[in-house]
Amino acid sequence: ILELEKNNIILLPKFISENTCNELINFSENEWKFIEAEVIPAQDKKPIMNKNVRSNHRTKWISTDFALKLWKEVNPYIINHAEEIKGYSQNGKGFKVNGLYDTFRFYRYGKGEKFSMHRDGFI
Repeated sequence: ILELEKNNIILLPKFISENTCNELINFSENEWKFIEAEVIPAQDKKPIMNKNVRSNHRTKWISTDFALKLWKEVNPYIINHAEEIKGYSQNGKGFKVNGLYDTFRFYRYGKGEKFSMHRDGFI
């Protein structure tokens, strides 16, 4: 496990195989429509187009089955590194993770497209 942002973002290198990644990319390219991605300027606000912040395209896939499959694979990492994960607790203090969000987003970047550094809800 690599920590990308102290107590907030972790990376599991090679968690999803190259073959599975390629299958997901092909699936997204052939099955879904990519649209221009909007940004959300602040909490509880409607998404807007702001090409100064982001100009890429995205699509999303909702799959409870895939989320469950990934959860079964990632859960041992969560349990083994519980003390390293912000807010997670096995002893009842803090919160307990019980699954993964079932919405998966796929992003496509063409030449010159970007998604500028930001914090969600603040642009």
